[in-house]
Amino acid sequence: MSFDPGHGFRYTRLYADADGTTHFEDVVVPGHTEGHVTLTDLIPLRGMIMRHVVHSDGDAVRHNAPRRQFIVHLEGSVEVEASDGERRRFEAGDLVLVEDVEGDGHITQWVGGDAGRRVLFLAL
Repeated sequence: MSFDPGHGFRYTRLYADADGTTHFEDVVVPGHTEGHVTLTDLIPLRGMIMRHVVHSDGDAVRHNAPRRQFIVHLEGSVEVEASDGERRRFEAGDLVLVEDVEGDGHITQWVGGDAGRRVLFLAL
């Protein structure tokens, strides 16, 4: 997730179209300034899960998101491939909204490192 001065915050959306093909979309959430802070409107959440992955077994298998959720990358890197063939790399600080709970799904592959990766899942 990154801040875009004058516009708000950015995240990547992974979704399935009507035919089930998954795609990426870049989204900007407008922000408003209060003093020295830029805020967005509240996003209602259902829960939070923290996950620390220490090995890559089970990666690189096509799957769907288990629920609509934001994934906050805290540590480590992954490469995600949508079913349309586009690949994107996500690292610490990146925010992804996964909504492909049905359709062709996506492939997530750990991009090296012995330290593992840490992610935060925010269920919508």
